[in-house]
Amino acid sequence: MKKFSLLLTLSVAFTMTSCMSKKKHIEAVQLLKMDHEKMYTSEADTWRRNLNEAQDEILALRLQLSEQKGENNVLVNLRSELKAKIAQLEGQIENVSSSSQSTQQSLSSTLIDKENEIAALKAKLKNVESVLTRHKAEFTRLSSDIHYAFQEMNYTDFELVSTNESVRLIFPEGLLFRKSKTDRIQKRGVEIMESLSKVITRFPIMDIDIVGHTDNSPTGRKSITDNWTLSTAQASRVIDLLTNEFDVNTNQLTAAGKGEFAPRSSNGTAEGKAKNRRIEFVFTQRGEGLEKAIRKEL
Repeated sequence: MKKFSLLLTLSVAFTMTSCMSKKKHIEAVQLLKMDHEKMYTSEADTWRRNLNEAQDEILALRLQLSEQKGENNVLVNLRSELKAKIAQLEGQIENVSSSSQSTQQSLSSTLIDKENEIAALKAKLKNVESVLTRHKAEFTRLSSDIHYAFQEMNYTDFELVSTNESVRLIFPEGLLFRKSKTDRIQKRGVEIMESLSKVITRFPIMDIDIVGHTDNSPTGRKSITDNWTLSTAQASRVIDLLTNEFDVNTNQLTAAGKGEFAPRSSNGTAEGKAKNRRIEFVFTQRGEGLEKAIRKEL
């Protein structure tokens, strides 16, 4: 019917254009062509939207035609083919649904695992921060007590260096000893050590390494020929004073000497050598230490 209508329309158009000029005839044909192109485009869209319905209609027509001709075998085959296609489509839908459900369950399980992992890491981080806070709190309190004790004595010629692992208290050699001497600590040095000993006894958790340092000058002594021995002897003398005179726990103290091998400044000047001659108190917390404490939490 559609082909017949199109032929009829073209015939009428041809009859009408026979009375027109050539130019108008061409314009009319182009307009008619555009109209039909629009019609075809619209019909094509309709066909695409109703493709499934059209296929069903074709199958139904084929079935009707087969029945009318009495071709029962064809009818049975078409019905079987249709049922097979339906079963195939249903199977595909079921597979897609099952796969989608499995994927969703897998994603949900993965998400739960990640959330649990994040929660565990946050708990570990909290524990690590707690360890750091405890260490910092002790070192902060120690530094504050040392500053306060020396402030009361109007003593300022010292240096405190704090880290997460330790606190270093640094005295110039001249406070405690005459240059290259080890036999006697000077009076002002004894007073400072007495005040420091009171702080130390309030921190039994602290271990203290007392480390002697020298410049690179010869010792000038026959009994002590090298700076390593000199620095160790000075550190040992300080420990003798703290334990014998001021009752500091010997288990907290360790003597060490670095000699000239850990300078703070150049030994090329008198000022640099003076900075290098020093006694250091290195405070660390007794037990497993910060690194081990953190690793334990991890």
